[in-house]
Amino acid sequence: VGEKIEPLTIRIPHTCDVSILEEIYRLIVENQGSREVSLIISSKTQDAVMKLNLKVNNTLENELKKMQDVEVA
Repeated sequence: VGEKIEPLTIRIPHTCDVSILEEIYRLIVENQGSREVSLIISSKTQDAVMKLNLKVNNTLENELKKMQDVEVA
């Protein structure tokens, strides 16, 4: 029986520049895999949570950790 892969959660502030979203999308497309991924856009009052239909590999997590204003869990 295969080990369950934890989903990847990406959190960015609602005030981030659109170029950050473009870079996240580019990295997701380049790092396709079997891990589910969600994007959370957070503000002071509430979060918008989006579960993406694309799945990613574990390399993406390391790439995202290098980006400013991006949290990965």
